[in-house]
Amino acid sequence: MKFLETYVGFSESEKELFAKVINVLLSHTFVVRDSINPKTYSISTNRDFHFIARYQDEIQEYLLLSGWKLEIDEVYGFCSVSNTFGSQRKTLDKLETVILYVLRLIYEEDREKLQLSHYVITSIGELMGKIELFRLYEKIPKKTHLNEALQTLKYYHIIERMDGNDMSEDSRIVILPTILQLINNEKLRNLESLIIESNDAEDLSVGEEMEGLQ
Repeated sequence: MKFLETYVGFSESEKELFAKVINVLLSHTFVVRDSINPKTYSISTNRDFHFIARYQDEIQEYLLLSGWKLEIDEVYGFCSVSNTFGSQRKTLDKLETVILYVLRLIYEEDREKLQLSHYVITSIGELMGKIELFRLYEKIPKKTHLNEALQTLKYYHIIERMDGNDMSEDSRIVILPTILQLINNEKLRNLESLIIESNDAEDLSVGEEMEGLQ
């Protein structure tokens, strides 16, 4: 096995990094290539991503033993894992689902402006404004519930929060390109049709297993 041949030649630090990236992938589904400094907006590279890309074959071989598949999107800069048996999927609640879809709408609106990275920066104010405008949630969510939903999306490396847990309207949210794998163009068009035709949050698919999110 290529994995064993490579692994026995690893240094102790490389073995530790191998174990780390496996755990990150299985726990968070995604690993992104770049991160944004909240103060300078500069982009730095993620060591974990480059290790995964370098040893993609070995990691894939190891993961397949337990029914997991590794994929790397070099264009948008992220790695992801999926269960080959279709199990172990994360179920999002209604608020998490609404936020995810609205963030995908914002990402699509700003894609043409992207230059050096595939990251879109928005704010809690813009997010909440669109939720209210499109009437995708039956009431204004409490800040505690909104914070919990955002933390869930952060945990799965779908967003970053540049101002920590600050819940003010100008608190910045970085939408990561991993959102493209969860909400493809077809799902986005379905949401846009729903907004135009009904403005009814009850028609939005919620509380279901999110394909691509483990």
